[in-house]
Amino acid sequence: MGNFSPGMGADCLGRIETKPLHSNSQVMTSINISLPELMKVFVEEQVAQGDYNSASEYVQELISQDQKRKAQERLEGLIIEGLDSGEPIEVTDEWWEQKRTQLMDSLRSREE
Repeated sequence: MGNFSPGMGADCLGRIETKPLHSNSQVMTSINISLPELMKVFVEEQVAQGDYNSASEYVQELISQDQKRKAQERLEGLIIEGLDSGEPIEVTDEWWEQKRTQLMDSLRSREE
């Protein structure tokens, strides 16, 4: 994560450095962020407790959790959209076979 100096100016917010880092077979880049002193202390405490090996690892975990939360929200939205899309139908093995046949026929007609 690098330096968390309280005196860092706004010019360092969101600046992405070009030096690549390697972690878990992924090419990593670094970014400098500014935090209020209390947040900096909190992050350092999380690392000191042994839950994380570095401030970078802590921030990566927070971002990963946020990505999962947003993906879950999107999935829930799509499920609700599907439920609101019309009258429910019973989906049986026969229904899937009929749907498969229709799709295969549609693909064949496109190829002709």
